[in-house]
Amino acid sequence: RGFKMDASKRPSEAASRREEKRPRLATKEVETDPRRLSQRRKEVRYGKNTLGYDRYSRLVPRGARKRGDPQTPDVTLKVSKRQFDGIVRAWRRKLHEWDPPEAQAPLPNPLVQTKSPPPPPLDQEKKVDATPPAPAASGPKRDDRVDDDLGPELFPPCVVD
Repeated sequence: RGFKMDASKRPSEAASRREEKRPRLATKEVETDPRRLSQRRKEVRYGKNTLGYDRYSRLVPRGARKRGDPQTPDVTLKVSKRQFDGIVRAWRRKLHEWDPPEAQAPLPNPLVQTKSPPPPPLDQEKKVDATPPAPAASGPKRDDRVDDDLGPELFPPCVVD
C-alpha cells in the first residue's frame, strides 16, 4: 500500500518536464576571466554591427521592448562557452528578423545558372567546316630520333608541327 498524495498539490508531468529542459543558469556568479570576457565582447560587437541591430535599436525604444525581442547577451554571465554561444546564436537569429527587407532577399549565386540561354534559331546556326586546316608552308617535320633499346618498330616516326 502506497501513500496517496493529494492531486491538487502534486506538480503536473508537463511542468516537471519543463523544469528538466530549462537550462540552469548561475545568476549570482560573474565571469572574471579577462580572455573569455574579451572574446564574448567581441561576439557581441559583431552582433551590434549588423543592419538588423541598427534598425531594431532605431525603431524600438528601450522602454517599448517586449519579452520576445532580441536582448543583448550579458557577457559577465558565468556560463560555459557552449551555453554562451547558444545565447549569442539565438540573439543573432532574432536580430535577423529586423534586417531591412532588401537585405533579406537572397543574393544570386553566380556559379548557379538559373535559366539556360535559348538555343539560336536554325537559320542562324554557324556552319562547321569539316575539312582539316591546310599544312604549314614548310611542310611537316619528321622526328627520326628513336629510343635505341625499343627499336623503330614500336615507335614509328611522329609528325611534329
